Amino acid sequence: LRIKKFNFSLLSADTFFVIAQITGICTFFAEREYERLKISFESAARDGCQKFIMFLHYPPTNVLEKESCFTRLAEKYHVEQVIYAHCHGEARFHDSIQGTFHGIDYSLVSGDYLRWHPKRIL
Repeated sequence: LRIKKFNFSLLSADTFFVIAQITGICTFFAEREYERLKISFESAARDGCQKFIMFLHYPPTNVLEKESCFTRLAEKYHVEQVIYAHCHGEARFHDSIQGTFHGIDYSLVSGDYLRWHPKRIL
């Protein structure tokens, strides 16, 4: 498994974008990415950020889950949107949450799912 560096950036005074990339289907790496996201959210909250959008490379849940550590973290920090990709091909498009779940908008933005048309998220 190859691990990609975790990145986050403050794009405006009140909106914090968290970008996480989880590589591999392995609990160890998912837990590690969760911890990184948690630290980033804690840091952003301490700095006064109040609006959050979470970007994930992989879906926040797998086909067998309705919730995960990522959905619970999104709820804890009142994330407005969770944007994710990686579900490619029609057979995979519904492997995770889409639409509103517990008051958070979840959007799959894989290119083939969107038929290569950008999705407006703000």
